[in-house]
Amino acid sequence: MTKEGLRRLLRQRRAHFVSTCTADELDCLSLQQAALFERTFPLEDSCVIAGYWPLSNECDPTPLLQCLARSHKNVVLPRIERNHLIFVPWAPSARLEPGPLGTSQPTAKAPILMPDYIITPLVAFDKKGARLGQGGGFYDRTFHRFAKQTYAFTVVGYAFDCQYVDFIPQDTQDYPLDYVITPTTLYDFRNGQ
Repeated sequence: MTKEGLRRLLRQRRAHFVSTCTADELDCLSLQQAALFERTFPLEDSCVIAGYWPLSNECDPTPLLQCLARSHKNVVLPRIERNHLIFVPWAPSARLEPGPLGTSQPTAKAPILMPDYIITPLVAFDKKGARLGQGGGFYDRTFHRFAKQTYAFTVVGYAFDCQYVDFIPQDTQDYPLDYVITPTTLYDFRNGQ
């Protein structure tokens, strides 16, 4: 199956799953994911953690981001600049503005920070840590740029369990995930695990 066909199928699968859940059930799943993230990654106060503001039926990391912000961690959100992402500070009281492609993003006036951990949305992931995104390539281009600068960072996919597939076709521009956290499972893809 082509990437676009897989993307269409998995968007439908995710939308169906979300439509079968109540708001309380989705909140519970988000809290389970947040707890699993916090158990997996004991973060130092100096860490910078990038999250994202969810679109429609994407997995919602905002409970985790709010918890991290309350514990005085450095939380940043992506902002689309030209054809890649920059990451700027976020706090629960911060105002977001409409961005390209229906996104919500911090204002342009905020300083840029380099994240140590990048929590990324995805449409699907597979058993080898391949990520299928929305198709714009913003995260992949940003990850490759960071890697080229030899900047150390960890990519953590955030997904529902139903977003797992056996295989996603990959191109040279695709960047692999280090981990995926679902409400029930931690997947560790480092060193081919």
